[in-house]
Amino acid sequence: MKKFLHKTITPKSSKDDTLSLQYFLLEENLPIEECTLKCYGVEIRRTFLSLGFELSEVKQIPNIFLNKYEATKLLKKLAAESVPPTRLSQELENYISDALHTENRIPILI
Repeated sequence: MKKFLHKTITPKSSKDDTLSLQYFLLEENLPIEECTLKCYGVEIRRTFLSLGFELSEVKQIPNIFLNKYEATKLLKKLAAESVPPTRLSQELENYISDALHTENRIPILI
């Protein structure tokens, strides 16, 4: 699996650079019968620095999109809203539900 950093942010609630959120695009080639599918997912990493220690919380959901555009669109939304790892599953569920109920738009999802 390949991982590409999409964006790093310091939430406005953080008064210094001790808290950061990183949003990653995940890419994986999955062999299926005679071909290989390129699938995309997302990862959020929350890092907190305190007294010389680094604490990280990570949540990833790989292989949820067949379309890089949709995965990137979700990452932009997550970063714009400073979504932490603990909310990734709920935000993904909302994103897919909204996509399926929007007229004139058929997302390419697994």
